Amino acid sequence: EHDGAGVRVTDGNNVLIDNVVITGAKQPQFGVIYRVEADKSFKGLRIRNVVAPDVREAGIVVENTSTSGKLESHQLSGNIATVRSDFPADGE
Repeated sequence: EHDGAGVRVTDGNNVLIDNVVITGAKQPQFGVIYRVEADKSFKGLRIRNVVAPDVREAGIVVENTSTSGKLESHQLSGNIATVRSDFPADGE
């Protein structure tokens, strides 16, 4: 076990996270984390085909730790993972 994520991305535009599989006996706390830390807008995040059903807390986390940062035009699709998000994904 380890605290943290298998994949972590912070403050990026047009990010594609695809085909991530988290397996093994020692599962991380999270599978994938995308974090907005800067006080500006980001867009174009796509997270797809993530398989992380056995991580300890959440397979996909999309979070905002900034004061006024935003995430626009993003999509989560084809995942087998629990999702925790501070931003509603497109189509939700």
